[in-house]
Amino acid sequence: MEMLFKLQDEQEMRNRRKFLLLHGVNENKEESPSTVANMIAVLLKLPEVTETSLSRCTRMGFRKSNTLRPLLIKFHDVEVKNKIWMAKTNLKGTGITLSEFLTKTRHKLFMAAREKFGVSNCWTRGGSIFAIGEDKERRCITSLTDIDDIPKSTPPVQVKSDHSTSRHAKLHTKKAPSKT
Repeated sequence: MEMLFKLQDEQEMRNRRKFLLLHGVNENKEESPSTVANMIAVLLKLPEVTETSLSRCTRMGFRKSNTLRPLLIKFHDVEVKNKIWMAKTNLKGTGITLSEFLTKTRHKLFMAAREKFGVSNCWTRGGSIFAIGEDKERRCITSLTDIDDIPKSTPPVQVKSDHSTSRHAKLHTKKAPSKT
């Protein structure tokens, strides 16, 4: 049964290979493939993205007050989708993010990996989930057991509250001389 579920999940991800989710975009009554394509072209600095690049775009889920629904975008060509995916770093600081349209199983697995290893040590590419553990090795995650097998990221260093224990701590706790 487990093998059948994995095969079904792989098939579903193949069907989703031309999709991306765009999060954080304000909803607009005049939302159309052309306005979405223009927005993507400007934000990601990809002038080659036009309305003809998109097959369709729709909002996901039910409308709720004070929440922005993600925009599901299907592309005609996987190569255009991949160009957009690789240019997503241009979205830093805009409040808009891109994500892959993962299956429910893969999304749960991705969230579990992010919880264990941190947001900056987990990512997806082509529907596959990757994580970097304590040993700084990149690994592909396909199940919860894979997450358990990867050494956890190094926990943040805790600063001791007793400054008298080290000379270095004393140097950094001295007050700056006043300029009077």
